[in-house]
Amino acid sequence: MRVSRAILLLGYCSTTASAIEATFTPNPNDEVKNGGDGGPLPVSFAQRKQLLELEAAIVNSQDPQGTLNHVAQQNGLAPDDLVGMLNRNRKDLESSGQLDGMVEEVNAGLQTQQASGGVGGLPIRKLLNLIVGVFMAIVRASTKQISKNPRSSLLVALAMGSVLYGMHNAPRNGIVVPFSSAHTTVLEPPVSYLQRYMLGSFGDGWESSLPSPPKKMGSKSKKRTAIGAIGMTRFLQVDSDVEEDEMNINSDRGVDGFSLVTSAHTMISIDPDDEGVLECVQDSVSTTFTDRRFSEYLDSSKLKFRSISDSITHGEEGGVLAMNLLGGFGRYGVQPLCVSYEDDESEENLRCIAYHTLRGGHFDGEIRFEAVREESGIRVSVVLAIPGGGREPSQRLAESMVSSFTQSISESISIQMKQLEARRRQSKTFRARASGKASHKRHLKHEQTKLQEEMAADRKRKWKRNNPDAGHYRPSGHRMRSPQGSPRHC
Repeated sequence: MRVSRAILLLGYCSTTASAIEATFTPNPNDEVKNGGDGGPLPVSFAQRKQLLELEAAIVNSQDPQGTLNHVAQQNGLAPDDLVGMLNRNRKDLESSGQLDGMVEEVNAGLQTQQASGGVGGLPIRKLLNLIVGVFMAIVRASTKQISKNPRSSLLVALAMGSVLYGMHNAPRNGIVVPFSSAHTTVLEPPVSYLQRYMLGSFGDGWESSLPSPPKKMGSKSKKRTAIGAIGMTRFLQVDSDVEEDEMNINSDRGVDGFSLVTSAHTMISIDPDDEGVLECVQDSVSTTFTDRRFSEYLDSSKLKFRSISDSITHGEEGGVLAMNLLGGFGRYGVQPLCVSYEDDESEENLRCIAYHTLRGGHFDGEIRFEAVREESGIRVSVVLAIPGGGREPSQRLAESMVSSFTQSISESISIQMKQLEARRRQSKTFRARASGKASHKRHLKHEQTKLQEEMAADRKRKWKRNNPDAGHYRPSGHRMRSPQGSPRHC
């Protein structure tokens, strides 16, 4: 029974699965309503690990509750029974001391699977296959051409050298353009290269690319911040009127000393009366901003972001983004960044962090990521501010950048909220089932004790009724006499 369930459940979660039919006869005594624990669990190490993988797949899915219901329905189980099975498996592993090691193995396997099956590796492999095919075609054509016209051998050699250069640099750095005014790559740069580029460029320290501040902004009651200086967006106010589940994008020019201010806003609706939901929202926002998960759901072929924090930077945190059409010749532009300021949870903001641009990029300004609590929900906003005198991207690229970041952050927060709510519901269900099971056991124990006491009283009554001398026995003393024929009676 338990082996069949484990096979069916794991067959649903695998990427390639075949139909498996199995039948079994359940034991009625295993049902919780009859005092059981829901049935036996597999004792095999591999099967218990598979149940943990199933639990991780359900929790990390975009809709954990829907996935749980679908898996339970496909295997003929109630959702509560499936939750109980997974919780009992985790509890048994914890009691045996195998839970921590097995959880680490499952998480490592999931990370390896995501890394090997991500969208970033597939285009590189296709590109390499294409380059190899082109290279072989050029070799064949050049062989024929040289045999017919030896003077063209120089051009063929240059073409061959260009192909070899592309094959060598494409998977490493996306083929950097050396004569571009700012850092530009022909192809999509790998994330590992962006990290090496930032750490390698630290050297004597990161140098801001912001222009010299021409004026001040801010009211008298607030700290005045220079336009063009680091932290210039701390008190920048932008139009944030947005309705539920909609994206509002604004671009303004010549506002308070800024040559361009582009912002994108979206609203995540929540129930303000549910304290559990508010707690999940705070944890989700805190996790997303702490882990810098701003690009989790970005299309990596158009926009990439990577946060950089290493011992080489002496505690200074930075970041780097790469965007298609931002660089020279309409190719990928790499823009290094450095953290300007970060505000933790306060009465108005849940979290806020801003990055300013560094030298070597394509524009000069500051990007602010912010999550604000409002009556109707959580407003997520991203603002790109370019000061007067600074280089600015095109308005279309700026709007695409901030809207993509806003959409990705809102999806990360929403999915994290669903996962936390699913865990909370599972925890409540488990506690309720455990409490009901303990109460049922106490009731059964009381009934058994009562029956034993009644049986003992009934036996005593029957003994008294069938024995006339019951309760009146007196020893006669005959057993104390010597037997007949003993020396005493001779």
